[in-house]
Amino acid sequence: MQLELIAMDKEQYEDFMAFTLVTYMKEKIKAGTWIPEHAESRALEDMSRILPKGYSTENAYFYRVIDMELPTPAVIGFIWFNLYRRNNKNELFLYDITILDEYQDQGYGTKTMFLLEEEARKLKADLMGLHVFGHNERALHLYQKMGYDARSITLYKELS
Repeated sequence: MQLELIAMDKEQYEDFMAFTLVTYMKEKIKAGTWIPEHAESRALEDMSRILPKGYSTENAYFYRVIDMELPTPAVIGFIWFNLYRRNNKNELFLYDITILDEYQDQGYGTKTMFLLEEEARKLKADLMGLHVFGHNERALHLYQKMGYDARSITLYKELS
């Protein structure tokens, strides 16, 4: 596998955001932090806060992940991250990494994360951060295996 990060154009961004918005809502509902009736408005609120100018938001990056070694080079996933200056450090915060279903369990997630770390270094990031839903054990395992450590954990207990 030979992966490349190729910047999305505005049309690809629009398609990606429609997909990621729905995925985000489903994950928040599954996690029990949102109810379905409010999920869309809350997701749109979050997106407008994180991407106030949408595709043109400064320091927001949207990439297609392409495997150039497939018989026909193909999009195998997507990533979206923003760069921030926090606590005197340049932080790359990964908002979305998606590996398409047909490419799951083939090492693409790990390889994409290594490629992202290379990109972070090119952009002079001092550290990378991300969020993972508690029910996403596959992703949590990958991030821990790659050396990410928890900086804050929020726990819930249903009292019903």
